Amino acid sequence: MTAQLHDTVEYRKHVFELAGVQGTGLFEPSAHGLTPWAMSTACQRGFLCRYRVADKRLMLEELRIGLSAPEEQAVREGRGAPLSGQIPTYSSETHERVVYTRLRAPVAFTGGLLVVDGFNRRAPFHEGLHPAWGRKRAQELLFEGGRLVEERDCDGVMARVHEQAREKSLELELAPHRALVAQWLADAFRRNYAPDLG
Repeated sequence: MTAQLHDTVEYRKHVFELAGVQGTGLFEPSAHGLTPWAMSTACQRGFLCRYRVADKRLMLEELRIGLSAPEEQAVREGRGAPLSGQIPTYSSETHERVVYTRLRAPVAFTGGLLVVDGFNRRAPFHEGLHPAWGRKRAQELLFEGGRLVEERDCDGVMARVHEQAREKSLELELAPHRALVAQWLADAFRRNYAPDLG
């Protein structure tokens, strides 16, 4: 299966990939009368969000969404459905054809966001491990009603987990070793961002 694209979060002037969500209230197109269609094999859910944390508030800045052919045609003709007062634009140059920009829409999310960046080339890739595994940078952002209430820099934690895995020469294809790494990472965060393996 093709790896799926992830939403992004701009935090402290840096763009991170949204690797884990534990909570409720992130943007859902259906709540705004939009029905997403798969944009590509890399975006089966049909939409991508760019969030930003500004003044300790979570905001939706941009939405890229796949729509039905008639809805796309309406966007081309300047008749696209507005979102937070913004009319979408159309681009035929990418799979992400319908784009809403400058939304600045508050998002009443409550829970935790795990945002990551940079691959650690010394950490062997293994599918099904914790979403922070193999990343150099990890930040945990905790929100209540869209307001940032705690921010945790977890880079040091990631470095220690990678070092422990190297010291023990863990073979990540072995289930007991994968479980041990998953436990180390689960213990590092306030919320549980473990992948859904079911």
